[in-house]
Amino acid sequence: MVKAVIRWILGVEAEPLQDVAAKYLWAVPVVVALSLLSSVLESLSITLLVPLLGSLSGHSATPRFLSPLSFIFEWGASHSELARILVPAGLMLLLIVAKSAVQASNAVIAAWVDSAVGGELRNALASRLLGLGYAFTLSQDPSRLVNIVANDVWRATEAVRLLFAIISAWAAVAIFSAVLLSISLKLFVFVGVGVALLRGVHLLFVSRMRRLGHSVSKANASLAERMLLLVMSMRLINMFGQEQFERRRFAQASDAVSKAMYLVQRASSQIAPIMDVLQAALFVIVLLTAYFMHMALPTIAAFLVLLYRMQPQLVVIGQSRLTLASLKASIAELEWLLGPEGKPKPQTGVLKPDVAAEPIVFDNVSYTYPGKDRKDAALKHLSFRLEQRRVTALIGPSGAGKSTIVNLLCRLTEPDEGAVRCGALDLREIDPAYWRSQISLAGQDIDLVDGTIADNIRYGDQTATFEQIREAARLAGADTFISALPGGYEARTDLRGISLSGGERQRIGLARALLRKPAILILDEATNAVDGVSESTILRVLHDRNLFQTVLVISHRRSTLAACENGVVIVDGRLKESGRLKELAFYRTMDGAPFDEPALARRR
Repeated sequence: MVKAVIRWILGVEAEPLQDVAAKYLWAVPVVVALSLLSSVLESLSITLLVPLLGSLSGHSATPRFLSPLSFIFEWGASHSELARILVPAGLMLLLIVAKSAVQASNAVIAAWVDSAVGGELRNALASRLLGLGYAFTLSQDPSRLVNIVANDVWRATEAVRLLFAIISAWAAVAIFSAVLLSISLKLFVFVGVGVALLRGVHLLFVSRMRRLGHSVSKANASLAERMLLLVMSMRLINMFGQEQFERRRFAQASDAVSKAMYLVQRASSQIAPIMDVLQAALFVIVLLTAYFMHMALPTIAAFLVLLYRMQPQLVVIGQSRLTLASLKASIAELEWLLGPEGKPKPQTGVLKPDVAAEPIVFDNVSYTYPGKDRKDAALKHLSFRLEQRRVTALIGPSGAGKSTIVNLLCRLTEPDEGAVRCGALDLREIDPAYWRSQISLAGQDIDLVDGTIADNIRYGDQTATFEQIREAARLAGADTFISALPGGYEARTDLRGISLSGGERQRIGLARALLRKPAILILDEATNAVDGVSESTILRVLHDRNLFQTVLVISHRRSTLAACENGVVIVDGRLKESGRLKELAFYRTMDGAPFDEPALARRR
C-alpha cells in the first residue's frame, strides 16, 4: 500500500529506488500519523475561534467538531465573562504550541530520512557500478554515468524530501476538509468544486514542467561530458592549442543548461501568482456565499481561517508535484542505472582450480565491442596457448587486439564466441573474484589511487605488511626513489600521480602487481615511459619464478622481448603466428630497435 502511494505521487514505477529506500518505508506512516496529529491540533485551535468570537460578541456556540470539549466551555460559562474568553483563548494557545512541537518532530524525522536515503542511493549507485564492472562501462557514455552520480542522485534525494512534503500536506488537507465539512456541507461542496478547477489548471503546469525536466537532464549530461573532457584531456588541449575551441564548446553546453534551468524556473514562477489570484477569487466567493447563506459570523470566520490555512497545503502539493515533474528525468536515470534492463548478466562460476598448474587456452575466440558491427570484431576466431611456467610475448601493432586479449584473460569481458580456458575449464566456470585474485596486471594504463604510495602498492593486497610492501618496491626498482621522496612511503599522490614521472608511476604499478605473487603476471608496455621500468628490472623480475608462474609480456621493444620464451603475433584480431619466440618469422626479422607498425605491416 505504501509503495503504491509512493508510485502515484512520484509518477514513476520507481521499483529500484523503493528497493534502496525499503528500510525507511516505516517513516511514511509515521510522517502521516504526525501530520494528521499536527493538522488535528491546528484545526481544533482554529475552530476554537467560534466559541471565542461567540463569547466576545455575546453569542456562545460550540461547533460539532469541538463537542468533546463542550464540558470545558460549560465550566467557563458557569464562571465569569472573563473565564468564557480566557478558556477558549488558553486552549487555542496550548493547541498551537502542541501542534508546533509535533510539526517540528515531523520535520526532524523527514530530514533524517531524506539524508539517510540520499546516502543509501549514493552507496547503491557505487555498488551497482562496481557490480556491473568494466564490461558495462565499455558500452556506456562516461559523461552520462558521471551526471547520474554527480547530479541526478541529488535531484532524486530532493524528490524524497518533496515526497514527505506532499504526504504531510495531504494529511493536513484531509483533516481541514473534515472540519470544513462538519461546519457546512453546502459550503464545503462549493469549495470542492472550486478546488477541482484549480487542480485542473495546475495539471497543465505539471505536464509542461515534466517536459522541461527532461531538457534539463539532457543539458546537464552534455555539460558533464564537457567537464570530463576538460579534466581528463587538459594535456591534449594545451598541446594542440585548442583552449579557445574548448571554451566555446563549454560555453555552449553551459548556456544550454542555463537556458533549460531558466525555462524551468520561469514556468515554476508563473504558477504561484496565477494560483494566488485564483485562490483569492475562490476565497472572496466563499465569503460572499457564506454571507448569503446567513451563516453566523464566528462560523464564517472559522471556516475562512480553515480554508485560508488549507491553501498553503494545496500550494505545497501543487509546487511539489511541479518540481517532481521536473525531477522525473533524473529519477528515471537512477531507475535505469539501478534496474536490470540493458545491463550485462552477472558473471558466474564457482570453481577454484589450481591456476598455476594449467595452461591458458584461447579457443576460437571472437569478441566485438558494444556498439560495433560484427564485421569490425576486435578478435576473430583467435586460438593460442599460454603455457604454464613460461614467459610469453604478445606482439602486434596498435589496434591488433592485444588489450582485448588482456581484458578477456582477466574476465573483464567475456567472449562472444569460443572460450578462454584454464586447462580444460572454461573461465566462465571459475569464480570470477577468485580468478582475478590469481592475476596481476602492470603497465602504462594502470591508475594510481588517491592515498600514500604505500596505499597504492598495498592495493594489490590489503593484508600486506610494510616489509612486504617495501620488498615488492625493491623488486620493481622503486624503493630508491620512494625513499628519497619527502615522506617516503607515506608521501601522498592522487589518482593521476601528477607529482610522479611516468616511469615512477609504472614502477609503483609493478610493485603493486608483484606484491600479490600471482599465478599469472601481465606486463602491458611496462617499459614504454621515457624513464620507464628498465630492461634490467624486467629481466630480474621475469627470471624470479618465486614471484609468479605464467607471464604475458606486451611490448614493442626487442630488448624487453628478449626475456620471453614463447611468442604470439596478432594482426587485425587474428593469429599471425605463435610458438617459440626465437623461431617466429616475425621475431627473426626484427632489428635491434623497437619495431614500428609499418614494418609489421610489411611482414603481414
